[in-house]
Amino acid sequence: LLPGEIALRPGEEYSTPWVMVTASRHGLDGAAASMHEWERALPAHPVVQPVTLNVWEGVQFDHDFGKL
Repeated sequence: LLPGEIALRPGEEYSTPWVMVTASRHGLDGAAASMHEWERALPAHPVVQPVTLNVWEGVQFDHDFGKL
């Protein structure tokens, strides 16, 4: 937020989104592994996760079944 973007009156509260920060001596892969480990340990994390096929960049939004 920028200064003055949120003005609270006495007694009001503002809740910010969660922030997760990590550091690793093993570069981006190590940092990503740390974040994934943390997220998977959350009680609400689903055991089975759906698979998403992201093809938009490879086919330039031309989602023709023959090309896919």
